[in-house]
Amino acid sequence: MVSNQEEVNKKPKRGCVYWLKLGGFGLLSLLIVVFFAYPIVDFEMQMQPAQNEVCCFTPADFGFDYEDVTFTGGDGLTLSGWYIPSQNGAVIILLHGYSANRMQMIYRSMMLAEHGYGVLTYDLRGHGESEGDHRSLGWEDPADVAGALAFVKEQPDVDPERIGVLGFSVGGQIALTSAAAYPEIAAVVAEEPGMVTMDDVPPGKSLYDWYMIASYRFGYWYFRQRMGIEPPPDIVDTVDQIAPRPILFIAAYPEDDLRYRIGFNMYELAGEPKSLWHIPEITHGGAFNYDPEEYESRIIGFFDEALDIETAP
Repeated sequence: MVSNQEEVNKKPKRGCVYWLKLGGFGLLSLLIVVFFAYPIVDFEMQMQPAQNEVCCFTPADFGFDYEDVTFTGGDGLTLSGWYIPSQNGAVIILLHGYSANRMQMIYRSMMLAEHGYGVLTYDLRGHGESEGDHRSLGWEDPADVAGALAFVKEQPDVDPERIGVLGFSVGGQIALTSAAAYPEIAAVVAEEPGMVTMDDVPPGKSLYDWYMIASYRFGYWYFRQRMGIEPPPDIVDTVDQIAPRPILFIAAYPEDDLRYRIGFNMYELAGEPKSLWHIPEITHGGAFNYDPEEYESRIIGFFDEALDIETAP
């Protein structure tokens, strides 16, 4: 009869090579999960609609007359928003960021209205109170901007040659792609614009940059296959077509940050006239609150000049 000790002695000893192989397999499995599973989950979430009630105050709470309005998007969707009539003949279309709604732009709306601008701010498709059974990373939204342009051009208080667009984040991406497509847009503010695809992203400078670029390139491929939606042309391929209409870019983060370099790359490829306001101290979405007076001065000054608005002496 074999003793328990003899049984133990017969078991193969697992040396360093075994444990290194096991550890390597585990690390490889983890990397595969992080590289493939994370962007799939992320993009699945990004395609879900983000509809909710828009509350809890309106332009009337700031003393401005406004209208609850709807207009038709590019494929028949009904989009909901607010319209503040113009006092100077010009109107600005405001485009909010992803997962938000028109409330994100209300302080910008009031700032523009105080200077006599008409304002159309609406919920992007699949957001807020607008229709849409999915979101599309901004890919389908330029067609909705065409509907917004048709709406404002019908307003008797608007000079159709004085239409500007201000977009934040994905809204900035939509503003740029729309301006390249629609010559009616006379001026653009792109506040920390997002990218259409990863082709809008410059080469990485760090291992983390390269991981994010590769991972999200897979994510965009997955999204395209999953939704069957074709993206509009990349911003880097079309931003020069906006000239000679002026563009103001607003950028956050230090110069070595990939998020800054995305916007700066677009700025460099744009034609003249163009300008860049870089605020390295802030993170995404912080420009308005960082220095409201400076923000107001730059935005109003830009649109006043671009849309030929006479200012009071």
